[in-house]
Amino acid sequence: MSRPEAYDEKITKLRRTARIAQLEVERVVGLCLGTSRITDLLDVGTGSGLFAEAFALRGVKVFGLDPDPDMIRAARCLVPAVSFHVAAAEALPFAERAVDACFMGMVLHETADPDRSLLEARRVARNLVAVLEWPPAMPTDPPPPARRFDYEEIDRVGRRTGFRDISLFPLTDMVLYRMMV
Repeated sequence: MSRPEAYDEKITKLRRTARIAQLEVERVVGLCLGTSRITDLLDVGTGSGLFAEAFALRGVKVFGLDPDPDMIRAARCLVPAVSFHVAAAEALPFAERAVDACFMGMVLHETADPDRSLLEARRVARNLVAVLEWPPAMPTDPPPPARRFDYEEIDRVGRRTGFRDISLFPLTDMVLYRMMV
């Protein structure tokens, strides 16, 4: 059975050069790996496996999760060195402290329950949870494509879910939050 054309267009859109540049993939990966020794990582909301691939190329053992089976099929084809599974951010199928780090790239705003998603990430991570998100909306911005968090909200949710140190890294178009477990 062939994939629908819309599916192929979605994968192409997720991996286009301009999007990779906007996400600052290499910079984000460097900021995540620069905090402590990370040998294994869970990429929550992996999509087509873009960040999973970047982490794996740096020698990290990566597991990727996404609730969309089509995305997982694509990620498996595009990044065969990574173990990908269908799962939601609110119910991670990993034991407590199973990986050094969890990465959530452009996914927290998509979750039904951001608090629960962060609690789950904190539960399975030994050291770090990194969250890449849109910056807060500015009055001059067009309507955001999805929910946006302000810095104080991320800090409140992070502290409410038990993170001990939350650092903010403004990027050109995004914001990276590093939360220490």
